[in-house]
Amino acid sequence: MTGSKIVPMPRIRYDGSRSMRDVLAGLKHPAVLEGFIEAWPARTRWTPDFFVERYGEHEITVETSQLSPTPTQPDLYLGARRYETARLGATIRAMQAQGSARTAYITYAAIYSTAPALKDDIAPLHEQHGFPGWMPHWLRRRLVLRPGFWLGPAGISSPMHFDRHENLNVQVYGRKRWVLFAPGQSANVYYRQRRDLPVIFSPVDMSDPDPVRFPRVQSAPRHDFVLEAGEVLYLPPGWWHYVESLSDSINVNYWWWSPRAVRTFCRVELASLWQALARRWGRAAGTADKPMSMPR
Repeated sequence: MTGSKIVPMPRIRYDGSRSMRDVLAGLKHPAVLEGFIEAWPARTRWTPDFFVERYGEHEITVETSQLSPTPTQPDLYLGARRYETARLGATIRAMQAQGSARTAYITYAAIYSTAPALKDDIAPLHEQHGFPGWMPHWLRRRLVLRPGFWLGPAGISSPMHFDRHENLNVQVYGRKRWVLFAPGQSANVYYRQRRDLPVIFSPVDMSDPDPVRFPRVQSAPRHDFVLEAGEVLYLPPGWWHYVESLSDSINVNYWWWSPRAVRTFCRVELASLWQALARRWGRAAGTADKPMSMPR
């Protein structure tokens, strides 16, 4: 990307001297954490074939696209996105047979409720987040969302958006490219330039940014890196990110609440309210944009 400023991604190597909680407590920016999941059984067991053979009959929610391949432009991606229930094994085999079609992606699936044995393959990182040591265990668990399970084919991508919560994203299998922009770069990623997009999405197609429509994104500072198998990404709330699978990939992620997450959540809710009011006023004037489909 001409004129782009790539900022090196901070990396923290686990040496046993600090817990995950201690590491996260001192982090204000994204970082790649190395060596934290080497003892996970999932590191050697979890592959697409493993899930076909052991959990193929389990039903999960699958994100699909009505367009083939799944578009990378945010408006087209969201407009074509649908969710359906399917068996895990058949879904994975369909992904493997799709080639460049890439129309299915398992995103934030609640697989652990129907396959609780999988929890033995991963560490309870949700109990190791950067909460103060004095905080009761029951309260920590209330502040953590359920772990998410992600499995997708090479070439699938997620349009640029930001999350409301603190996030740990674990690359168990495969590799992914991440592009991150700080919250302070929101104007340079054209935040809220489209009323028909949910407020957490940027209109910029980061797979091939248009220099004419979005010139500022070309020179905006960003992290652009590959998350390899065995690495963990810490991503604070409000950070813009575009994600592209460079191979078949399996990820586990943990979202949790923090004061910063609460502030981001409130900002999103307020912006969504104003956007809804603007749409209503626009419909009354006959100028409303078509809203995108959203998951439930």
